[in-house]
Amino acid sequence: MRLFIALGILLLLNIACTSESQTTQNSPEEAAKGLFNALKAEDFETAKLYGTKSTQDALQEFATNLKMSNAEEKETLIAPYKMEVSKVSCAENSGTTICKLCCNPEFDVELTMVQQDEKWFAQMDFPY
Repeated sequence: MRLFIALGILLLLNIACTSESQTTQNSPEEAAKGLFNALKAEDFETAKLYGTKSTQDALQEFATNLKMSNAEEKETLIAPYKMEVSKVSCAENSGTTICKLCCNPEFDVELTMVQQDEKWFAQMDFPY
């Protein structure tokens, strides 16, 4: 009986440690919207799942900078990413996929999207 309990616990631990991320990145629109939803929630770990390697690195630096900022500075830095994404339109031009996200009151956002292993990822930098 103890053997079965131990095996059950090991199986559950294995499943928990190897589960796939639960992001939807089947289209550039899904990935772009997912990235901004995660940023809006200040969930940088989830946001990293939607980004290329360089975007992940930039996000890590951005998140670290936010932690070192006072409340006013943090609010100013994160404000552009708190937009409600109501529309995403993507188009390919000369082999590059660009997605336009609407609606930030100050400006529309454009993201360069990259497809790898049948998933879409955002390529972007973060000002800090």
